[in-house]
Amino acid sequence: MWTDATDSTLRWLILGQTNLFPSDIDTDDIPILASQAEPALKGAATIQTLSTFVFLQAGDNIVPIVEQSSGAALAIEDDRQTFFEMRFAGPGP
Repeated sequence: MWTDATDSTLRWLILGQTNLFPSDIDTDDIPILASQAEPALKGAATIQTLSTFVFLQAGDNIVPIVEQSSGAALAIEDDRQTFFEMRFAGPGP
């Protein structure tokens, strides 16, 4: 969930894949697995979701990345609806 906007800029939620530690990640250099753009709602919080299926090897990491098209600082609402969830789907029988 994004905080209230003063305009209707685009906001992106991106999932990237990397084997780097968070302090070493340059988000411009990692493969993008999925992304979704949503225009901000002027004067209201924006709820954004993204779902995908990804095959991971041992040691692979998924990182959520947020971006917006304006030059203002990014802010994600401190709300219980803001979360990142992953589920493991093992091999079939």
